[in-house]
Amino acid sequence: MGRRSRRLVACVVLAAAIGVSAASAQAYSFVLTDIINFNLNDSSWATYGGGTQFHISSTGDGSASYRWVDDPAHSTVISANNCGDYSSLGSTPISAHDIDYHLLFWGVSGQCFVLRGRTAAGAGSMTNYDGRLRR
Repeated sequence: MGRRSRRLVACVVLAAAIGVSAASAQAYSFVLTDIINFNLNDSSWATYGGGTQFHISSTGDGSASYRWVDDPAHSTVISANNCGDYSSLGSTPISAHDIDYHLLFWGVSGQCFVLRGRTAAGAGSMTNYDGRLRR
């Protein structure tokens, strides 16, 4: 095989690889919801908004993640729970001063859940802290 032929084959293979990569790339559009005044304490689980219901987005990747917008003063645990019986779908510990997203659980489009949370044992309470739910 000549030099030109090898170059042509290499270009065809590269073009095919780029085409496959572009075709398999998927863009997601997450739904973001501000969680305002999530009040937590270390003695019991608090349910956000008295049981406000959220749903997994049909345009996201099926995940539900949470982050604090306000710098959390204490370590916390945030939980996603089934709307019907509050059974746990997943939870994540979040360290004090951590404002990155943390995965709560993977679900299916339209799946209903509520948010619950608490601070670490002995940490005390966090009042009027804001967060963000991404799904």
